[in-house]
Amino acid sequence: MNILDAETKVADLVTHRPSLSRLMDRLGIDYCCHGRRSLSAACADKALDVKAVLEQIAQSLEDPAEKTLQDLNLTQLVEHIVSLHHDYLRECLPLLSRQVERVAAVHGSSHPELIEVRRIFHAFSSEMLEHMAKEEQILFPAICRLERDGHTQVPLQRIIGVMETEHGQSGDALAQLRELTRGYAPPEGACTTYRSMLSGLAELEEDTHLHVHAENHILFPRALQLAT
Repeated sequence: MNILDAETKVADLVTHRPSLSRLMDRLGIDYCCHGRRSLSAACADKALDVKAVLEQIAQSLEDPAEKTLQDLNLTQLVEHIVSLHHDYLRECLPLLSRQVERVAAVHGSSHPELIEVRRIFHAFSSEMLEHMAKEEQILFPAICRLERDGHTQVPLQRIIGVMETEHGQSGDALAQLRELTRGYAPPEGACTTYRSMLSGLAELEEDTHLHVHAENHILFPRALQLAT
């Protein structure tokens, strides 16, 4: 696969070279929910010089080859997603929830955008926990059964469509949080809890991008291909 091509899909770039996710995040290019766009289209949307971005990608390709999620079978990939991303969310969301509440209560009068941050975060957290439960109780067991037995009674295409729609909603919420916090930049005089909250939200966004990418562009397509 020649990934030094402006028409390569953004998701394919990150699938082939996972470390490119950091470059995409830095440039503001969505490689998960909108990863099916070409690099040229994504750069045009962000007013980026596609040739300059390709040069940065070429520099990354000079590093040794990386192990990718494509090396895992479907069951291993499901286990990877649950242990790395689902467990991370179950651990970080309660802590972030307490921080968001405290920061909004203390600083909301001087930074009214924090009230909206609190609302969006709590909606994101609740929806993501419900989303993960549906995956772990219905979708993921069906995918593992499909790989093991060669068949499943679960309507994979319909359920995956719902999951991808919910991924898009989560991505929109994170984009709103980034905008409201000016890229998670602490304002002058921000206390330790305020700064910790912003750092946690930035980490949450980065992990969720990788999480959604692994499902939308690796796990789901491979499961659907196996089901046909």
